[in-house]
Amino acid sequence: MDEQMRETLLNYAYSRIVELEKLLLPDFEETVWPAEVVIVFSQIENAGKLPAHHQRRLQHHINRMWLEKNASTFNYCRGRFAGQR
Repeated sequence: MDEQMRETLLNYAYSRIVELEKLLLPDFEETVWPAEVVIVFSQIENAGKLPAHHQRRLQHHINRMWLEKNASTFNYCRGRFAGQR
């Protein structure tokens, strides 16, 4: 693959990533994050020095992972204690 084709493909891939990010992570002026997200974010070294859009993306991922973890915990508890009613 020649260098020009490689550069064209990389530019296209980058533009698609940016486009999809805008769809998945809408840009809000102020987002109120749960306390758990704030605590985890504050413990990541240099996270506050990232550009604002990277900080929001990181907070979004922390929030999503936190919710996924809680969902599995809730499902476990529901299943575990459902028979004890």
